[in-house]
Amino acid sequence: MMMNTVSRGVRLLPAIFFVIALQALFDQCRSAELTIRRSSDDQLPVYNQTAENLRSILVDYFRHPRHHHVGAEYKANARKFIAETFTSYGLEVETHIFTTDNENYNGTNVIGILKGDLAGTAHDQISLVGAHYDTQRTMTGIDDNGSGVAAMLEVARKLTEDKCHRKYTTIFVAFDIDVMEEEVDAFSACFTRITCGCSPFVTEWLYSYLDNSMGAVLKGAILLQAIMNYDNRPTSQEFTDKENFPEAFDAITNDGNRGNFLGVLGRSFDSDLANAIMAKWESLPESKYKIYDLELDIEGVPTSLDQVKYQKYLMGDHFNFWNEEYMKAVYLTDTRDSRIVPMRCVDNICDDIGVITDENLIFLAKSVQMLTDYLYDVTETDPNNCYKELDLKETINEKVSLIVKTGQSKSDGGMRLGGSVLVMMAAFFTAFLRH
Repeated sequence: MMMNTVSRGVRLLPAIFFVIALQALFDQCRSAELTIRRSSDDQLPVYNQTAENLRSILVDYFRHPRHHHVGAEYKANARKFIAETFTSYGLEVETHIFTTDNENYNGTNVIGILKGDLAGTAHDQISLVGAHYDTQRTMTGIDDNGSGVAAMLEVARKLTEDKCHRKYTTIFVAFDIDVMEEEVDAFSACFTRITCGCSPFVTEWLYSYLDNSMGAVLKGAILLQAIMNYDNRPTSQEFTDKENFPEAFDAITNDGNRGNFLGVLGRSFDSDLANAIMAKWESLPESKYKIYDLELDIEGVPTSLDQVKYQKYLMGDHFNFWNEEYMKAVYLTDTRDSRIVPMRCVDNICDDIGVITDENLIFLAKSVQMLTDYLYDVTETDPNNCYKELDLKETINEKVSLIVKTGQSKSDGGMRLGGSVLVMMAAFFTAFLRH
C-alpha cells in the first residue's frame, strides 16, 4: 500500500515541478516589465513618425467629402476605420445613434473608451477628446476636420502603445452630422444645433455614462476642429478682436499677423484646463509653432447676454459642454477661415489634399504630442508600470533559453526528472511564442 502511494507521488512530481517553474517564469517576466514613459520617436524636433502616420490617415480616409448626401460612402468608410482603429488599440468601442432635424437621416457617433483603474466608480475623473468626422457638401475636409480626427486617433495610439496602467479614464469620440447648414433642401439635417452630433452625445450618451459610473465627473473636454493649417507668411492671419483677446491680439500683430499658431478657446471657467494644455505645448520642440490663449470672460454656463456678445465664438462643439453645469471644455483651432491661405478648389471641392504638406503635418504632430503629454499626466498614468508586448516576448524567450540550458545540465544523474520537466516547459513556451 505504501509503495503504491509513493509510486503515485513520484508520478505527480513532473506536474508539481511544471507548476513551480511556470510560476517562477511569469514572476521573472513581470519583474522585467519595462519602465517606458512614452516612445521617443516623437521627441525629435520633426516628429517624424507621428507626421507620417497622420499623412497616411488623411490620405487614405479623409480626402473625400463625408456628407450624408454627398460622399455618404466615404463617410461610412471613415466611420468604420475610426471604430476599427479604436478596437485595435484596445479601447472599448460604442456607437451612439441619434435623430437629426431630418427624419430621413440618423447620425452615428463613434466612441472609444480607454478605461482607467477607477473606471465605473464615483472616483473616476474622465477626460474627453472629440472631433467631428463629417464635412460640408463641397469640402473634402482635410483640415476641417480630418485633421482633428487624425490627431485624436494618433493620441489614442500613443497613449496605448506602451500598455501603461492609468488611474483615470479617457473617452475619445468622433461626432457625426455635426456640420451645421441651412435648411435649403430635403438633404439638410443639422440646422438647429440641438440635434447636431455633439449635442445629443452630451445630453444622451455622456450623462448616461456618468450616471452608470456611480457619479464620476468629467474633468475636461478637448474639442479639435481644423488644427493643421499653418502659414508663417506675414499678413496671412486675420485677427481683429483686441477687445476680447488683447494679449493674443498684441502678440499676433507684433509678429506680423502670421498664421503660425494654434488657438485655445475657452472661458475663464476653463482656464486651468487651457493653461495645463498650453504648458505642454511650450515644453515641446519646434518653437516656431506658437500657441495663444483665447479666453472669454465667461464664468460657468453662458448667459443670454454672453450668447449675444460672444455669438461667433459659441458655434463649435465646445458650446455643448459649456451649456452644462460644471463641465469644462476648450476648443483647439487654427482659426479656419481667418487664416488667409489660398484655398485650392477643384470642381467646386475645397480643403483638399493640397493642405497635406510636411510643414502642416509637423504642426499637427506637435498638437498630438501636446495632447498625449497632457492626458498622460492628467490620467495619472504610472510610468513604472508599463510594458510592450514585444519586450515581454523577448524576455520570455531569454528565460526559455535559460530553462533549456538548465534542463540539459540537470538531466544527468538524479536530476533527470526535473530537467526533463524544464525542457518540456521550454518547448511549450517556444511553441506559444511562435503563434
